[in-house]
Amino acid sequence: MSATPYPQDVESLAIDVPIASDELTTFLARAVIDGVVSQDYLDDSADGAGLDPAARRVAASARAAITAPGGTAHSMWRSLATS
Repeated sequence: MSATPYPQDVESLAIDVPIASDELTTFLARAVIDGVVSQDYLDDSADGAGLDPAARRVAASARAAITAPGGTAHSMWRSLATS
């Protein structure tokens, strides 16, 4: 399965929104936790050759956040949104 890049141009987006990669990481992790995006899609995006390196870093960071101890706790994401 080949992943379609979500925000392929993360670095360009970061020009206007400096915290874009952090926000995208949180959004993507939450989407996987909520079942909106599959874990396979996240893994393909994190490991996918041909994707923009910044987009791969976002996917890898989201995967790391989910696999961290307590990473699937919904309260974790609420606290990030308020900081």
